[in-house]
Amino acid sequence: MSILSRAAMFVSRSLFLYGCTELRLGTNIATAMHLVATFVLASRGAPYLALPFLAVVLCYVATRSYALIPYALLLASIPGVWFAVSRFIVDLALGMQCDPLSYASIYLVFVLGALNTLYVLHATNLSELCYVVTKLTKSRELGLAPYLLWRVASKIFKDVSEMLYAHRLKGVEVWKSLGMTFVWGEEVSKLFTEGLLLKAPLFRAKAIYSRRALALQSLVLLLDTVSILLSTR
Repeated sequence: MSILSRAAMFVSRSLFLYGCTELRLGTNIATAMHLVATFVLASRGAPYLALPFLAVVLCYVATRSYALIPYALLLASIPGVWFAVSRFIVDLALGMQCDPLSYASIYLVFVLGALNTLYVLHATNLSELCYVVTKLTKSRELGLAPYLLWRVASKIFKDVSEMLYAHRLKGVEVWKSLGMTFVWGEEVSKLFTEGLLLKAPLFRAKAIYSRRALALQSLVLLLDTVSILLSTR
């Protein structure tokens, strides 16, 4: 399997491994508040992201989304490694003293920050998002847009991974494979758009929630608040 195929498969599993799990039945207001808290805590140091990280892992475990944890950690490690190595190279170029603890701190800040950001994507309530869009725009067609974008993105990543793998086995050049993936992505978008627009007149946006998901989000926000209070001391 080629590097591009593995990368597409990895991103697909990191973001779209599960469908509409209970994790997605909370409220987007809580996930947005958690995202803001993550940025605030990330600016104050890695230790303050520990409690939110544990809360997020608990959410994955409680909703049986176990497989997302290693994939999310690996994907979140990419910016962490990048910035830590970049800082190391800059220090070497400037002749400054190398501090392994400083590099480890940079790595942890970006890993924990990215992981909490991925949690927001995993916990986005599409039904609530569609409901809000429908109410704001007064358009059922636009209300279907969040569902459309999510389904198209998940299918394209999956199909691209399989296409690149098949092309590698056939010996197709990389640039030709990438060109075909863009064409295929456009075709998929058209097919989904046509299919969903036919259902638009019958579409009734309704926000769906779960008490358990809301309780888990309340726990996350509680630990976010505790971490922010500790960081101000």
